[in-house]
Amino acid sequence: MSHLLLAMSGGVDSSTAASLLREQGHTVSGVYMKHSFQTRPQDCEDAQKTANLMKIPFHIVDIDEPFREIIDRFCEDYSAGRTPNPCALCNRKIKFGHLLEFADSIGADGLATGHYVRLGSFENGLPALCQARDLSKDQSYSLYGINPATLSRLHFPLGNLLKSQVREKARQLGLHLAEKKDSQETCFVKPHKHVEFIRQRNPNANTAGYFVSTNGKILGRHDGYEQFTIGQRKGMKIGFGQRVFVVRIDAETKNVVIGTRDDLAMKELVAREANWFIPRNVGEPFRCDVKIRYRNAPSPAEVVLTAKDEFHVRFDVPKHGVAPGQIAVCYLNGCVLGGGTITFPAIARSE
Repeated sequence: MSHLLLAMSGGVDSSTAASLLREQGHTVSGVYMKHSFQTRPQDCEDAQKTANLMKIPFHIVDIDEPFREIIDRFCEDYSAGRTPNPCALCNRKIKFGHLLEFADSIGADGLATGHYVRLGSFENGLPALCQARDLSKDQSYSLYGINPATLSRLHFPLGNLLKSQVREKARQLGLHLAEKKDSQETCFVKPHKHVEFIRQRNPNANTAGYFVSTNGKILGRHDGYEQFTIGQRKGMKIGFGQRVFVVRIDAETKNVVIGTRDDLAMKELVAREANWFIPRNVGEPFRCDVKIRYRNAPSPAEVVLTAKDEFHVRFDVPKHGVAPGQIAVCYLNGCVLGGGTITFPAIARSE
């Protein structure tokens, strides 16, 4: 068997993954990615405890320099009226980029993580990144940006397990993390504090403006558009007399456009910075299912590449909450074909 470097986050998933990999006969070394923006310092200690318990080598890698790109992109996106997905960028640039380089430096054959995702193959034999057995925990959406050439070096031991099975395995191992709650927040921002984080990094920015209706009528003032995202219904602190949603954010005018749920319905979108696991030809449409948010189910659509790194999606049924900065991921039979970052404007609202 091979020597694998396991990314350890200090949670129950990666800790249980260490045990499963050893049971499969692999030699395992653990690594924790440390940066100065972390909001959960206990995680590093938890990862170290697990490594000590399992008697595996443990490394701490300082990722401050490459992680600044994640921070900068996060703030830039919100400042431009977009809703970023920093985890997807971190997975592409750091977890499955920087860490693979570190794996090489210590002589490891591959990289393993505690992500809920499976490896498979397409009909043409190319390796595929596929949804996990536990769809409620599936993380294939945020891994769309992995370099396809690296798939043969990756291991995801939790892909065929339910979360309940992972916790039970941790209990059997006597891991102190068996009941540790899953982290639901961005690792570098405290819960519900992203606005404060952005403003601290750019204190001179003036993002205050107006709430306006879809026909341009001024409805009230807001103190910063970075606190809103497409589809948001709460937190506007002003009475509208009906159920309304954020439909669009215009960073140039600083207006936050408010409308009804029908105003959110979009038939089409464009995505850029595309990454494909299976080659596609520019100009040739194909059918697949497309997912626009982590918590959304994939929806049937027609997709066509308009350029090597750009594609156009037309949904069979209008989607609500298409947000620039989020990710559009294309699936076929539960496996990721590719994906990219949603740009604005989305092409057409439903009739």
